[in-house]
Amino acid sequence: ALLSDAGRSDCRPLLDALYGPTGLGDMEVVVPELHHRHESSKVLIDIVRDHPHQVTLLTFGPLSNVVAAMERAPDFLGLLRGLVCLGGSIDVGGDITAAAETNIYLNSEAARTVLASSEAKTLVPLDVTNKVILTYEQFQRISDAAQPAAAFLRQLLPFSFRAHHQYLGMEGIWLREVVALAAVTRPDLFRSHPLPVDVETQGELTRGMTVFERRRQHLTRASANVAVEVDAQGVIDYVTQLLR
Repeated sequence: ALLSDAGRSDCRPLLDALYGPTGLGDMEVVVPELHHRHESSKVLIDIVRDHPHQVTLLTFGPLSNVVAAMERAPDFLGLLRGLVCLGGSIDVGGDITAAAETNIYLNSEAARTVLASSEAKTLVPLDVTNKVILTYEQFQRISDAAQPAAAFLRQLLPFSFRAHHQYLGMEGIWLREVVALAAVTRPDLFRSHPLPVDVETQGELTRGMTVFERRRQHLTRASANVAVEVDAQGVIDYVTQLLR
């Protein structure tokens, strides 16, 4: 979803450099054509209506499909057990621009619609995901013990290690999606605050910026529960346990 929404020319080169043209590094993956195509928003609605208040939706990319589901079914968010979104930034700036985080920037209008909704939701911003970095030594130890996933990991992740080193000067890789997953399954690893949040959709320099209201007199209007701290080693231990 992230790559398919990356139509803006200023996004595509960085995304391709870090993740490869398919998002899977330099792996060659055969993708069969679907015999029956189904719109993502309709699939979401059908699942949630079949299992009301039982489904936690975790998003790793732009919120386009969530908004499409809201437009087709106004009760969609209300039927979820929870909504957890990987995206935004409080104090650390952006990753795709100086002000904006990638998932919010690629469809800032959709992000604004979802984050402004009255239903409960959790936002996992760069401020916490940037704190969880997998080093190559940790990766080697995990992949040695993570059969049968080891072969897949050794195909997939070396590209990311090289790209993060070449383009970002990092001796490791971010595990942003894993951090967001842990926010659902291991909330004890996080500290969160309810905050009002909005998204800039017009600014020439700030489009896609998440704007958090932290003035005390306005905190009662919180629109999202925002993760502000994470146990980084706890997340590494969690992913290690999962893969083993």
